Formats: sequence, structure tokens, C-alpha cells
Amino acid sequence: MSAKLRGEGAPRRPTEKPTLTADGISLEELAAQLEQDPGECRRACEGLESVDVETRVSIIEGLAGISAGAGIISLLQLLAASESAETREAALAVQKILDGREDSVLRASSVEAEPGDDPGAGHARGVLDVALDSSRKIVLVGDQARPRLVNCLVTAVDGMGRGSVAISSTRQTERCTAMFLCDVERGITDAIGQVEAESQGAGALLEDAKAQAGSLGIEGTPELALRLLAGCLSLSGPATARPVMEWLERTLGRGFEPRPLPAPTAEWSLEPAGGSDLLLRADEVLRACPTWLDRSPLTFELAEEVCLREGRGAVDPHRDSGAFRFLFEHRIIHRLELYRRMLLWMHWFWRCAGELELAGSARILAWQLSDEQFAVPSHPFTVVLTARSLDAARERLGTEDDPRPARKVT
Repeated sequence: MSAKLRGEGAPRRPTEKPTLTADGISLEELAAQLEQDPGECRRACEGLESVDVETRVSIIEGLAGISAGAGIISLLQLLAASESAETREAALAVQKILDGREDSVLRASSVEAEPGDDPGAGHARGVLDVALDSSRKIVLVGDQARPRLVNCLVTAVDGMGRGSVAISSTRQTERCTAMFLCDVERGITDAIGQVEAESQGAGALLEDAKAQAGSLGIEGTPELALRLLAGCLSLSGPATARPVMEWLERTLGRGFEPRPLPAPTAEWSLEPAGGSDLLLRADEVLRACPTWLDRSPLTFELAEEVCLREGRGAVDPHRDSGAFRFLFEHRIIHRLELYRRMLLWMHWFWRCAGELELAGSARILAWQLSDEQFAVPSHPFTVVLTARSLDAARERLGTEDDPRPARKVT
């Protein structure tokens, strides 16, 4: 592809946008090629980077005048990350123009591909092809019978690996809003919804969910909402509850397909991270997720033993190493996959929320928990999780939160 992007050929007037190859390939033909083979986007980007800046910017500006699909959008995203300021500015300007056009495909700016992603991982087939109409509503294109996606909400996951995704869509004169209850291990476990006449106040179910979620919810990120729904649907299997399938069809139309979230790979941990750095990252992540605690009876038993031996002070990983190791070997090690998936969910959540430091920490920790060599009680994430869990249990000994029936205060 790089040879085709040299801008060679007949001389052009200054107002003309260049063709991309010596043999006269047009921008429309390039768009068609990229639609057929999205893998060519990176080669096209490299080809553009190889030409002079003036020609490159002129070619990029020409993309604003064509019917841009997912291939062109992906190319623009790559160009927007260029080291060249002129290239970045031109690509971002064209993206802004395309965002305002009715025929443009919504760029996946909220959930961008990570190194190691499946090239199609950002698209739930038939559903993530979306466009913006003149009222700025999100439209699922390709099927005129599909509902219009008006709004969406994604919540953080709690300490049990449960989160929610809300979808509000309209079709003709009817608004349908549904809350999907998701579990990072069991998939979409349940759904509740509301159908009402389209009006200014329609979609109250989503508004109520947003109020309850507070800062632990993100509104208006369709790529994130649909990506997580597709990923959770892939975990549900053929025994997906009937209400779930009914509300998926009502809010998103037929054909919404499961698609696993990309698994972490070694390339996800590009940043060097020593033990102290990881300890800080784990502490920041778990402080941001205060419900991520192990509340098992075993945790309370160990917390009580530490209290009887050392008093009511905070636990210490070195002094109480026996308790830390015992809890890891009999409880935490069996839940590492759960925490890995929770970290993946929060990686995407924080990425869309603009919390890039937290998102990066969650990504690194998720990758490490997928590797058996890090399944040890001394791993920073395990140490911080254990300490926080034992301290929380220590504060709740004998209360209603104590899961041991014989120890609760009556």
C-alpha cells in the first residue's frame, strides 16, 4: 500500500486533492479497499507517513469529501496518533467533519484497539455500525427496522464482579429502555426494562440508574456499552435467560451477536513496572474500587486471629505473613480469574472516563493475573487486596456484616 500513496502522476491545480497512486486510484477506491481489508489501514498510514507533509495533509483533507466507512475512520485514528503535528491536526479536523455528517460512521474513540486485540474486537457485528443523524442521536445503520440508540450507561463492577449496562432506544413512536445485569464470570444474568411512548421525559429508567451509580457510571459511550454487552453475552452461553434476549432485541434489534473481550497479552505490559510501582498501582486501583474486598468467613476468621494476637491495629504483610499466605492459598488463588476480568472491565471503563492512569494500571494488573508466574501471595495486587480485606473484616467483627452466623451480635 505504501507504494500507492506517493501522490505521483499528472500535475494538479493547487485546489485539487491528489489521487493516491501513480495509476490513478481514487480516494473512494482506497476507502473500498480498506473496508474489504481493515488490516491494510496500518500499511496505508505508513505509506502516507512516507510522503512529504504538504502532500500528506492534502490527501488527508481529501478524505472529508468521500463517504467514509470504518476503514477510513480507522486510518484517521492511526493518523491522529502520528508524531507529526500537521498530520495529527489534519486527521482530527477531518474526524470532526465526518462526525457532523449524516452518512459518517461513528468513530470508536471511546474504546480504541489495544495491542494484541482481535482486529474486529471493537465491533459487535451488525450493532456497532452506527452513525449520527442531524439530531446527534446514534443510529444503528444497515437495517431500517433497527431501533435508534438514544442513550446508554455503563457502571463500574462491584466486588463480586457485577456491573450494569443500560440501553435506551427509540423506534417510531416507542421508547424502550432496559438495564442488563452483568457478571464477569456468568455473563448477562438478568434484565429489566420499560416500554413507553416516545416523549421528552422518556427513558426515566436509565436516568434513575445514572443517579444511583453517581461517579461509578459513564453515560453516552455506545462503543463501551455494546462492547461489554457483547462480551458478557459470550459468557452467557445458550442458556441465556429469556428476559435478557427479549430486552436485547427490543433495544438493539435482532442479530446482536456475542463477542469476547480481547484477552490480555504480553504486549499489554509495555511499561516497565517494578515491585514498588506495582504496589502503588494496585493500591490506587483498589482505593478506586472500595467494594473489592474478600468478605468470606475465612477472611473474618483470620482477621479475628490477628486481632487476638496483635490487638486492633492494622494488619501487616510481614508480621502477619502466615495469615496472608493462608488466605491466598485457600481463597484468593481461586478467584484470580475473577479479578482479572474485573480489571479488564475497569480498564475499559476508566479509559472511556478519561482516567488513563487507572486504566493503564488495570491493564497491567489484568495481564499479570493471566500469567501463572504471578499467582503468588507476594504479588502486589494480592498483598493489597488481602490487607484491605483483613482490615475491613477486623472493623466488622461481630456485626451484621460478619458472615459467620454464630459470631453476629443479636
